[in-house]
Amino acid sequence: MGTGASAKGVYVPKLAWFTVANSFLRQNAEENESESNLTLPENSANSIDEAIEETIEIQNTPMMLPSKSKKRNRPQINKIDDSLDNAVKILKEVATRPAAAMNEFSIFGQHVASQLQALPLIEALIIQEEIQKLITSARLRYVQRSNVTISSSANDVTYHSTASLYTSDTTSDSAFSPTGSITNCFQNWTQP
Repeated sequence: MGTGASAKGVYVPKLAWFTVANSFLRQNAEENESESNLTLPENSANSIDEAIEETIEIQNTPMMLPSKSKKRNRPQINKIDDSLDNAVKILKEVATRPAAAMNEFSIFGQHVASQLQALPLIEALIIQEEIQKLITSARLRYVQRSNVTISSSANDVTYHSTASLYTSDTTSDSAFSPTGSITNCFQNWTQP
């Protein structure tokens, strides 16, 4: 359907119910007047000239843009700079910390950990509990027998004692035999 078409060119659907629906709906609808968009009214030429003149006037008028204050951005930049400085400082501190010293005990601990991980969880937890009980009781005996003074700094805790260390008696075969229990192994530790 073209714009501005005549009454003869208006499309009428061929549906059986269209005439009934159209008669019902048209009772309240007003007829729309059809205008042709192919010709311009006479006064529209004047309105186009006026619109062009207004556009030229607007373009020639200097625009006042609100100036952004640089002072508002400075605190944000300073905060970012401070945050970056703090992050760099912390990273330098972490990088300069000495690495943990590896000794026979830390290696043994890693070895025990790998063996516990190879076991089923319940059995590993039972053995872990036994090991912890043995270590705790040995430390308690050691603390009770010695004169222990504790000095601490920000990062380290140092234990000073006048008691001697425990040494292992390797003469017992049950301590290292596959059938010997872990309890038997630690019971063979004696004080020199």
